[in-house]
Amino acid sequence: MTDNIFIEKTKSIEEKMESDFAYTSIFRESIKKAKEFEASDVHIEPFESGVRIRFRVFGKLFIWKELSLVHRESYIREVKQLCNMSIAIVGKPQDSSVTFSNWKLKLRANIIPSMDGDSIVLRLIDIGREVNLNDSGFSSDVYTNLVQLTQLKMGLCVFSGPTGSGKSKTLNGVINKIDRIKNKVITLENPIEYPIVGATQVETSAKLTFSEALRACMRQDPDIILVGEIRDKETAHLAVEAAATGHLVFSTIHANSAIEVITRLVDTFEVDRGLLKSVLKFSSAQRLISKICSECFQLANLEDAAILRKRISEKWYLAEEKEESLRVKNTHGCQHCNDGVIGRLPILESIAERSIIDVFEGEENSIKKNDLFKNAITHLARGEVCLKEVMQIDKSS
Repeated sequence: MTDNIFIEKTKSIEEKMESDFAYTSIFRESIKKAKEFEASDVHIEPFESGVRIRFRVFGKLFIWKELSLVHRESYIREVKQLCNMSIAIVGKPQDSSVTFSNWKLKLRANIIPSMDGDSIVLRLIDIGREVNLNDSGFSSDVYTNLVQLTQLKMGLCVFSGPTGSGKSKTLNGVINKIDRIKNKVITLENPIEYPIVGATQVETSAKLTFSEALRACMRQDPDIILVGEIRDKETAHLAVEAAATGHLVFSTIHANSAIEVITRLVDTFEVDRGLLKSVLKFSSAQRLISKICSECFQLANLEDAAILRKRISEKWYLAEEKEESLRVKNTHGCQHCNDGVIGRLPILESIAERSIIDVFEGEENSIKKNDLFKNAITHLARGEVCLKEVMQIDKSS
């Protein structure tokens, strides 16, 4: 008589998430609530007396729940398991991702070891629909400039901005405007964030670097190449060479301004100035600004409006009647908003064509660019953003 052999079927992530285990329930509820609040991130942070779970909503963090010290290690262990992270690795950073098909949601997870244990941040990405540039919230001028990029036949277009500024989402929106039936589109990303129907999306890793993937994709006869991020010299040089050999290349880079994109490529990544001057077609820098609630906003102080007029007198004209209707957010908020905010709008500065050439020729002061401040003023005049926040942008520009 032979013994029966039982093979246990591996549970899917959706099945694991339905467990009645207490820590799984807390994690499941935190993700559901984060989605409900439209949070961009969930922060799971160990501290001396326990673990804190915070949500970042419209750029601001707030505490959702705290667990006592007795639960700290077990809860973090459960989160690591549910996010496809190794529980055997201690004291080292980790990156992973997990997709919940039933929620149309992807989580990008990152761990960094802290004094009190592993600190985890989860980036929430809505994969339920394609990124649509029409719904992005850009001003009409910026939107038109971005759409025009899809008509280029070759060259390099670079988007910059700090982490969480929405530059990758903007880039995906531009790609989604391209005819992907008539054009071969290949994306190289780490990780793949948003689905792009009709494109060949390649996820790079330690085993397949950006530079290796870029070399390989050149043999696939692409028309458009998206390089998720230029992060080293080799990738920078290959991206520029691809643009110089008849491809339209889109990418992102960490820089503080549209002009600094050029500085980074030339000085940090040692790209040839002459070659870059001939292939760079568009350079931009993006930020996010709070969209204020239309139900509980307050009118701005006229003195602040007058200060704004002095700052912008040579840059931008704002009619006096508009000054009287400028808005600030109500920090107490109402039932329709979160502390006076109902979302965030992207603002973008860019330089293209003749302005890029002027930068290379040392005539930066004479260039005409759509700067962040000017873009923010457009939203301010429409009553969409807070005067005080716009003034802060002016101070830093």
